[in-house]
Amino acid sequence: MTDIQNVKFVIRGRQGTLIKVPGVINITDTRIEFIDSPFALKDDIKAMKGSRWHGFEDPPRKIWTVENCPRNWFTLKILMGLNPYTWFDNQDSILDTTDL
Repeated sequence: MTDIQNVKFVIRGRQGTLIKVPGVINITDTRIEFIDSPFALKDDIKAMKGSRWHGFEDPPRKIWTVENCPRNWFTLKILMGLNPYTWFDNQDSILDTTDL
């Protein structure tokens, strides 16, 4: 199963402002393929779990791929400007610390 999605990545521009730039990712069962991504995210993609550059294969594909795992989805949400911490923030209401 593959799922190609057009996404917006948030990068820091020359003046230090945050700007949204388009990108394309392909989601498979085991990998997330960055078909079109800004060069500014190269280091962030390289730091993700299971990152691999496919430019040296025969025939070469000029894309990065990473493992399809929760750790990489967390980072990917940050790169897209979403807030992955909302689930953790909602868990505070479950904990009752008045007895501590």
